[in-house]
Amino acid sequence: MSGLTLALTGLAAVGFALAYVDPAALGDAGVPTDDRGMMLALGIYSAICAVLSSIAIPLGVLVLGGAKVARALLTVVAVLAFLASVPAAAGILGVVPLALIVGSLIMLHRRDANQWFGSRVAL
Repeated sequence: MSGLTLALTGLAAVGFALAYVDPAALGDAGVPTDDRGMMLALGIYSAICAVLSSIAIPLGVLVLGGAKVARALLTVVAVLAFLASVPAAAGILGVVPLALIVGSLIMLHRRDANQWFGSRVAL
């Protein structure tokens, strides 16, 4: 899910940035000049989501290797991603990332996970 989020929000950030910098490049469907502030805000929001996703991917790989520090850092990134996803949860499809984030946090901190991290050799 982080890879898909990275791809979509990365493309959205580039699109919003282009719409902000050069609205005429979009042709007749250009963004009115009074909407440029919204384009900037959406571009920054998309870039933040893309950065959080790009951080979560290598942390997830390290968590699979049993790194306890990566587990703690992934928890922090997941909470930040949850907070960043709340504004986008207006529809049914917006609730899916929130449910996945909550599910991953639950799976990271179950009793079985504690035993698994305790038995792994630190990376």
